[in-house]
Amino acid sequence: MDQTIELLNAGIAAGITIPKLVAVRANKQIEGLITSVDEIFGDVVPSTANATLVAEIKSEVTSVKAAFQKLSSFIASQYIPKCRESIALTALPNGVL
Repeated sequence: MDQTIELLNAGIAAGITIPKLVAVRANKQIEGLITSVDEIFGDVVPSTANATLVAEIKSEVTSVKAAFQKLSSFIASQYIPKCRESIALTALPNGVL
């Protein structure tokens, strides 16, 4: 996720962002992943799994949730405010990608 945030920051610096409408919708999808990650991974752990395996899986799930939360927070607080309002490619520098 850190690389994604770096690339989004580079886009901001270059004046190349996605439309705000798209960023808002994408962030809602990320937020949905954060709230459903326990459901997604919870069913993967067999009830007969040993305690060490369960602890490792829970640790990884926590890491995944934290990474998506970091990305979502960045998008909401820093990226969306700098996204372009227009959906047209002409709103990009030189009117192209």
